[in-house]
Amino acid sequence: MFTGARKQMQNMKMNAGTLWEQFHGELYGFLITRVNSDATAQDILQSAFLRAHKQLTAGNIPEQPRAWLYQIARNLIVDSHRRAGRQQSLADKVAAEPTSAELADNEGDAFSLVARMLPMFIEQLDAPYRDALQMTELEGLTQGEAAASSGISLSGMKSRIQRGRKKVYDSLEQCCAFELDARGHMIACVSRTRTSDCC
Repeated sequence: MFTGARKQMQNMKMNAGTLWEQFHGELYGFLITRVNSDATAQDILQSAFLRAHKQLTAGNIPEQPRAWLYQIARNLIVDSHRRAGRQQSLADKVAAEPTSAELADNEGDAFSLVARMLPMFIEQLDAPYRDALQMTELEGLTQGEAAASSGISLSGMKSRIQRGRKKVYDSLEQCCAFELDARGHMIACVSRTRTSDCC
């Protein structure tokens, strides 16, 4: 799709701005009939033009800009539906978990309780780390899928995930004191301060 098009781009002075002017209206119309809300359509529209901008900046020039944009949009729609399905699956699993009041005193209880708190800690991270962990730890994307969705390299995504996990662990350590058994398994967690309700 990109071969032999560099000269064409120079003639057209193609960039994301000109593509936006030409196609954003009809692309939005295409999206709104295929997703469940205006907000989702707007998000996908913005993401599509962001991806287009990154590709153009990298020198990947489409021979057929309109078809190229529609293909980007279709890929993002698929990603959106897949993510929504995974989020619903996660919500169903969390809803099926016992509340802290229902937890009995056994080895898995402390771990289960902390696991249920992780989304709260992830939500508090800076955007790059938050998004990386939400995609991989909560939505079930592979690291490669998350990297492609974010428009970064796989090594860049791995770095964000590693740093994000470290930040979550540090936050947990500040909030809670953990008791481990002889095998190193968590058997209890207690808030470090009376005002903290994370555990």
